[in-house]
Amino acid sequence: MTRASVSVFTKEALRRLRYSQPFNWAATGLVRALVPSAKPGGLLHRHLHKVGTTAVSLPRGERLKMRAMADDGVSNDLFWGGWNGYEPEVTPEFYERARTSRVTLDVGAHVGYFAVLAGIANPAGKVYAFEPLPPIFERLRSNVDLNQLHNVECVQTVASDRRGEIGFYYSTATPLPSSSSTSRDFMKDVAEVVCSNLPTLPLDEFIEQRGIVGVDLVKLDTETAEPLVLAGMSAILERDRPAIICEVLAGYDVEAKLEPILERHRYARFLMTEGALLPHDRVVADRTWKNWLFLAKERV
Repeated sequence: MTRASVSVFTKEALRRLRYSQPFNWAATGLVRALVPSAKPGGLLHRHLHKVGTTAVSLPRGERLKMRAMADDGVSNDLFWGGWNGYEPEVTPEFYERARTSRVTLDVGAHVGYFAVLAGIANPAGKVYAFEPLPPIFERLRSNVDLNQLHNVECVQTVASDRRGEIGFYYSTATPLPSSSSTSRDFMKDVAEVVCSNLPTLPLDEFIEQRGIVGVDLVKLDTETAEPLVLAGMSAILERDRPAIICEVLAGYDVEAKLEPILERHRYARFLMTEGALLPHDRVVADRTWKNWLFLAKERV
């Protein structure tokens, strides 16, 4: 066995040990007792993932739990950073709006943090979480079940501008892909990308089929496909005038596609930064802060 192969074998053995039980339970518990929080992107945050269940306290005393299998960054951010350790510029604003939202749509729900957060924040509200990729959808559903949320419904489809099928790109390099998209360009630098044809459905059609009214909050994180989702919910935007929290990634011309939709439906734009909402006349993608709040102008 060469020195290089010994090094690879040793690193893999240590990785397996870190993620095994009861070692992980003891190690993470001890380190958390000594170091209550870890620097984002630091050594502990990157290399000591919690395995099992991550539980965090919300501002009004609620408890939120997430499956932690060392295969998604969300539960790890929560373990080390608390309830707003993941997307801290978004989480407090989303939580406060979810508390009074009659219907919340979480589009690109991934493992379900925001869907679960909304379901806990307002037990009287209804949450629909859209996630098309089977392994991620199963984790989403398990997180909803873990929190015993009967007001959150998981929907396995691609929200888009029309009914049909679309090529959906994702990586097979890990069991739980952290990125997936209908855009091949977005996935061009990701390893081991494959494409599956998945069903699409406009949100207007979904809402009409269910007889749903009162959509007050929408969270969009679809890896550059956000304009297609908004194009498929024109009726919702005009009737319910929901607040929209939307990811806008730099370098993909997403903002140019969003602008006509926001103008047509008369929405104001606010860049979400940690602790402040910054008003803008136009959407300009920011490489530090990736999320925007869009509000109907008459409700600003």
